[in-house]
Amino acid sequence: MTIMVLILGLFSPVFVFSQEIRNVQFKLDGPDKEVLITYDLYDPRERVNEVMVQASNDQGKNWNILPASQVLSGDVNEVRPGKGKSVVWKAGDDFQEFSPELFQVRLVLVQVISSASSAVTGLDPSAEADREAQAVKKENELEVNRSKSLPRTLRGKEGTPMILIPAGYFTMGSPEGKGNGDEHPAHKVWISAFYMDQTLVTFDEYDKFCDATGRQKPSDGFISYSFKIQSPHWGRAKRPALNLSWKEADDYCQWAGGRLPTEAEWEKAARGGTDSTYFWGSDAEKATDYAWYVLNSRYEIWPVGTLKPNHYGLYDMAGNLWEWVSDWYSRDYYATSPDRNPVGPPDGKLKVLRGGSFSNGDDCLQAAHRSNWDPDKEDGAETMGHLHEHGCRCIKPAEP
Repeated sequence: MTIMVLILGLFSPVFVFSQEIRNVQFKLDGPDKEVLITYDLYDPRERVNEVMVQASNDQGKNWNILPASQVLSGDVNEVRPGKGKSVVWKAGDDFQEFSPELFQVRLVLVQVISSASSAVTGLDPSAEADREAQAVKKENELEVNRSKSLPRTLRGKEGTPMILIPAGYFTMGSPEGKGNGDEHPAHKVWISAFYMDQTLVTFDEYDKFCDATGRQKPSDGFISYSFKIQSPHWGRAKRPALNLSWKEADDYCQWAGGRLPTEAEWEKAARGGTDSTYFWGSDAEKATDYAWYVLNSRYEIWPVGTLKPNHYGLYDMAGNLWEWVSDWYSRDYYATSPDRNPVGPPDGKLKVLRGGSFSNGDDCLQAAHRSNWDPDKEDGAETMGHLHEHGCRCIKPAEP
């Protein structure tokens, strides 16, 4: 009997110096469980890139399966840019405990191996570095100019306004002597243009997703499994959808035609072009103008878009609900993070949360503040599920 599982939409583009894997499609076929992968590799500077295959046998919770080189063939490892790349993986020869229902595959751009032109330039290392720096500068200018020609807003799947976050550098993290240890070192990061939901995903939007996919709708109140208490129902409609696990947030964004933001994308959007402690400045007392938090929330969620937005026009980028992002959490990631479109560590146990919630103090509202949570656990309990303070918003890359 032939097994064929089409796995689409499981890959979020990984950017390193503006190269990108696009149009990934793969299927699991045949009694030998052969994985057939096709993709396009984009790199405007025509460099050789290292492409790696990773797999998960638990629906993407852990990407700890690395195919042996002898069972891989095609466009893998050292790959030049181009369309119609393909990889064949004889997965059945590689490992035996194999579940087609839980199996997922992704491609990862590891690093640039060499410049396609380096073999013929004859340049010394310093000249080559200067040439590369000039190429990056030119590429940045092109991206910025493309951003200027893009519409400021788009409409998402359910008519949700999405705001353009333009391409450019920003300083991620906190300066020395400020913030928590995992916010250091502050570092300069380039982020390509993308569109972000203007507000947190609301119950109106998330409930439509549940109706379309046959999922159970999350509660609109606070449930504490630790203290065995439940709040009154706060209402749905335009209030942000809470009690979302990371997987539910990720699934929603894919259903809506986008994805969760990376941590770097989220912080660039939250800062709104500022370098201050809070996106509105350095005065914590002004937080009540922009954020629902412990001093003004009365310990409940509030309808989205009712306070002032940041400079990009995004609402509730501080307070109301913590927001899931796509990255795995690592305390020391900033020390080794790429300086262009970083996507976080390749694996981990905790997922990053950003922005603070209705129950937090102003320290959690700071633009660089990082938090994390087990994507599979409830409010401190050893059970699968949700957490009352967690929601999300989605992004879509601005295609060139």
